[in-house]
Amino acid sequence: MTSAFPPLTETERPASPNTAFAAPESIETKAETDFASPVFNLPVNELFAQALALWSALPRVRCVYSDVDASRAAFVETTKILRFRDDILVEFVSVGTDQSSVIMYSRSRVGYSDLGVNRKRVDHWLNVLRQHIEKS
Repeated sequence: MTSAFPPLTETERPASPNTAFAAPESIETKAETDFASPVFNLPVNELFAQALALWSALPRVRCVYSDVDASRAAFVETTKILRFRDDILVEFVSVGTDQSSVIMYSRSRVGYSDLGVNRKRVDHWLNVLRQHIEKS
């Protein structure tokens, strides 16, 4: 993915169980979420910069698109064993004065079921970010 994508609040999920979606509770989304994204006491631009650096350093993850002005990024993660490529789209949103969060959509490119890989990924990425911010 090398171009912009539609707002993640407008995401429509397929019937297949090979996606995961997270958003802060205060943001209304078209699709049902699997997780509530944490809220951070950081402005959007700071959360964006920290998350981009952190997630880009994860094993088998590559940032393929980022737009600091739109606070959006896209990543591709290659699964460890079967080497499938999955897409992860993220949009950073303001949820209050100097508070922000992230909307995240992870999806498999192939197959009907992902055996929970996308749900585990979104949970892991949000936890990695949460732990990093708490240590800062």
